[in-house]
Amino acid sequence: MVRPQNLRSDLRLHRLDEFELLQLLQLHLKLVLLLALCLELFLLDLQDLLLLKELLGFSF
Repeated sequence: MVRPQNLRSDLRLHRLDEFELLQLLQLHLKLVLLLALCLELFLLDLQDLLLLKELLGFSF
């Protein structure tokens, strides 16, 4: 059985310092920006397809 005291000391070992937290935040922000860029590119492609459909007179 795990003693509470050992559990507390284990939790202290897993705490992140400020630098690690900032690195995680920076990584998270980069991923969010990458997702936003992918979404923007997808929407631009969709807009181009709709324009092409309109120009060529396709109905689908």
